[in-house]
Amino acid sequence: MASTVRVQVNITASLAHAAGNKPYSPSASVSITPSGKYVVESSITVPTSDTTLSKGSIGTVGLTFVQNLDDTNYIQVGDGTNWLIRLLPGEVFLGRWDTGTPHVKAHTSACDIYYFMVEA
Repeated sequence: MASTVRVQVNITASLAHAAGNKPYSPSASVSITPSGKYVVESSITVPTSDTTLSKGSIGTVGLTFVQNLDDTNYIQVGDGTNWLIRLLPGEVFLGRWDTGTPHVKAHTSACDIYYFMVEA
């Protein structure tokens, strides 16, 4: 039997400045069938310097989830050169990673994060 990862996302937003002051609630539910068989799940403390996330036995990183557990500072996620994702306290990133192994670094002081990666 093939492995399956099911992802469900629900967002609810009410923005006063939006046209008509209407609420928004996009949602999606998808099933992903990775060809790999490995998963990594970990909670770590990230320093303010570039830190490569351990991918264990994963060959090619696929679906990646990162959550900033810090109450005050943001973290950046990228490939070690380009830091394209900024996660404020409590925020999450969820997507298919497409450039080697994810790197993270904290801003101002060390931050705790949780991450989960599935082999592509």
